[in-house]
Amino acid sequence: MCEVQKDMIFYRTSTGGVTLSGGEVLSQSVFAKELLKKLKNLGINTAIETSGQGNTKDLINLAPYLDLILFDLKIMDEKKSKLLLGADIDLIKLNIETLVKMHKKVIPRVPLIPGFTLNDENIKAIIIFVKSLNLTEIHILPFHQYGSNKYKLLDREYKLINMSVPSNEDIEKIRNEMLNNGLKVVIGG
Repeated sequence: MCEVQKDMIFYRTSTGGVTLSGGEVLSQSVFAKELLKKLKNLGINTAIETSGQGNTKDLINLAPYLDLILFDLKIMDEKKSKLLLGADIDLIKLNIETLVKMHKKVIPRVPLIPGFTLNDENIKAIIIFVKSLNLTEIHILPFHQYGSNKYKLLDREYKLINMSVPSNEDIEKIRNEMLNNGLKVVIGG
């Protein structure tokens, strides 16, 4: 909190705030809740980035202290989600639905990863799901190689070094499909 308070002038003169991001915030929900409470008591805007893969009760406990939830939607197919991410898409859907029902500001984000999330069937499923929640904004996050150097610094193998980044045409196609479905689209949100 001492570090945060050093920047109070910026929080007061901007629309910015503090975003808790990953790992997964829901795996540290007790700490996150206490931190978010203190931030809100100081009048600081708060946000989290989440995969939604966590305990629904923990998410409900965090929600009163959140101004914004950036919520990743990756793979909508149940079997593929479990196989590739070890994620339960039904839990993820329940969690985002719960936040929407609580009238929280939720922005879905779609990482575009060739061979994984970047395919027509998955994108269409995401659009249908987002529209079913009456959400109007979505962020698309094209895969990039910017983090590869961090692995070298940590002396770890970077297994995605040969993965291609989405083409501008792929990104524009998805953007247009989302726009044509009435969504406001931010690239790189």
